[in-house]
Amino acid sequence: MACEISVIVPTYNRARLIATTLESIVTQSCTPAEVIVVDDGSSDDTEAIVRAFGAAVKYIRIDNSGPCRARNVGVRASRSRYIAFCDSDDVWFSDKLEQQFKIFEAAPNVKFVFSDFRIFSDEGYSTKSKFESLSSEFWRGLPRRTLSTELSIVEAPLVERLLWRQPIFPSTIAMKRSFFDSIGGWVESLGRTPSEDLEFVLRAAAHHPTGVVSKPVVGIRKHASNFSGDNVRTTLGEIQILQYVIDHHAPGKRLRPLILDQIRRRRENVAAASFSARDFETMRKVLEPAPIWHRSCRLHVKSVVARLPRALRNFLLKRMVSTPT
Repeated sequence: MACEISVIVPTYNRARLIATTLESIVTQSCTPAEVIVVDDGSSDDTEAIVRAFGAAVKYIRIDNSGPCRARNVGVRASRSRYIAFCDSDDVWFSDKLEQQFKIFEAAPNVKFVFSDFRIFSDEGYSTKSKFESLSSEFWRGLPRRTLSTELSIVEAPLVERLLWRQPIFPSTIAMKRSFFDSIGGWVESLGRTPSEDLEFVLRAAAHHPTGVVSKPVVGIRKHASNFSGDNVRTTLGEIQILQYVIDHHAPGKRLRPLILDQIRRRRENVAAASFSARDFETMRKVLEPAPIWHRSCRLHVKSVVARLPRALRNFLLKRMVSTPT
């Protein structure tokens, strides 16, 4: 079975992992029309590994610019009506594309489809999928049309819910090429920002209807070298992305305060984690733009301690050691 879809795989120094990723793509039950790997300036054996797949995979090399530009370059080189993205350390289960195409075929007005996934590492797969770990509040009240037990269509924008919990990762996405072009592609200036995919997802999810494959058909790999390995760094990236959304997406009267509230919450989370790690520089930086009256009393005390001279701060920290941070 063939699918009229181009798969875009951005990569950087993933020679150890990319063969597994590509094998999971080229052996799909619904065979993609083309697979395009965009090498973002790797210095390892990535090129040799990719070229070993022969005509099944097209290889493009660019100067190191970040995954957003790599994805855009891949899309521009593609020729299919549909596109899908897969990060070069993730894997697809054998029916990933088949399940997504069932939605496109059943509902021609759907332009964007995402799926459930499981986290995995060298130790194996998580016991719960991403959707199973979501609060029931995420789906509650959403107008959904059911196509089968595993396929549905959401008839409302998802942006507000994605501010609280983000279950849409690049490797789970398939969309119409015309839709990708209409929303403007990936923002290349954000390519080196952790959580760079959040901005693109929020733009896409502002439109509806959206297709949902509610069974895990993707494996998202967690390891030391991927962007999301550091929670503080990831959250700082989310703050940057959400501020970009405020500055460039022109959110309406309802959405803007929700985004600002999420920025505040993330700043406070980073501040608390930084204080626990005794990273006072990060704590000071992340709290500086936040109005003092938005903080909890405990966080305010910690922010004051973080700004004290080192000797006095260390003296007070010894007194606080029995207090939860």
